[in-house]
Amino acid sequence: MSTTKVSISGNVVSHAERELAAFLAAVTEVVGPTGLGAASNVWIQTMQELDCSQESLGKFFRQVTIRASARLARNCQRETRFALAGGERMQHLPLTAKAVERFLATESA
Repeated sequence: MSTTKVSISGNVVSHAERELAAFLAAVTEVVGPTGLGAASNVWIQTMQELDCSQESLGKFFRQVTIRASARLARNCQRETRFALAGGERMQHLPLTAKAVERFLATESA
């Protein structure tokens, strides 16, 4: 009986590691390695807020990644609007990266 629990736990960890790694790789592409700790926290908090169905671990962790990405994007949009409202001048292409950096900096503080 305990062997089954270990294999289920190993399966959960394996799915979680893959999805978290994919999420952090995407964040790194946008802003580099700064703020990865804060991005990890966003993903983990999102995971804790959702109900896990062990019948579909892949779908569950994919949903965690999607929702964490959406949360990060929403917060970055707010950060961008705030910066633009303050008259800060930013170029169009790095705008998203700059907003992500700011959000992650505030999350890790």
